[in-house]
Amino acid sequence: MNLQAQCKARVEEAFKQAEAHYGRTFQRCPVVFSEKMTTCGGTALSSRFGEAKKITLSAPLLRLNTDVFIARTPGHEAAHIIANQLVRGGAGHGAVWVQVMRVIGQKPERCHNMEVARKTGIDASCGCAVHQITAQRAAKIKRGAIYKCRQCKVELTLGAKKELIKPKAVPVVPAPAPVAKTVPTPVVNAPVEGMSKVERVREIIRNNPTKTLDQIVKMVAESDIGMSPSNIRNNTRNQMLKMGRQV
Repeated sequence: MNLQAQCKARVEEAFKQAEAHYGRTFQRCPVVFSEKMTTCGGTALSSRFGEAKKITLSAPLLRLNTDVFIARTPGHEAAHIIANQLVRGGAGHGAVWVQVMRVIGQKPERCHNMEVARKTGIDASCGCAVHQITAQRAAKIKRGAIYKCRQCKVELTLGAKKELIKPKAVPVVPAPAPVAKTVPTPVVNAPVEGMSKVERVREIIRNNPTKTLDQIVKMVAESDIGMSPSNIRNNTRNQMLKMGRQV
């Protein structure tokens, strides 16, 4: 099995480990390799609704750090895809991602310390890594331009920092004890003071990502939202479409 095939196998293994732990399936996505990624180990792309798009891994870093790269990076990026399906809108390196990393048997480390490919630009540091930027961009920073890291959102400064910002320790949410033949209980939000009817419908949809239109309509009706049956169905259908759900 070649190196890229081993990376893809590790991604699939991480998905299966997460599915066994959470008792649900997770959407897969293509795994591609880039020759342009000379300092970043990989990226994971999901839509704002949690839809898995693509995992991109660094081909140069894979060749330079074969064993360490395969053990860390594919699982790291797979954990992002999985966490973004557990928390719609993006989980980042937060508590859910940390838990997924531990579920798949890896330490929740945000940044790598692997050997990087030959320098092609000028060092610029953020809160999590040292990046390579062009001379033109470095000149703009000297003139006052502001660029931020896409991962940690910290402003880039020229030069390599001796110490990077360490992420705060995040408590792990304990997984529920396995119960044989459990039937999932629908999540129905109780009325919240100050929340409009539409907001309550969206909250019920958001908390039940696997339910069908008919199931959501029933849950909204049971929440005593104060709408007629026809209005409940029309509002629920419209909100599900706006949130990117199939109806």
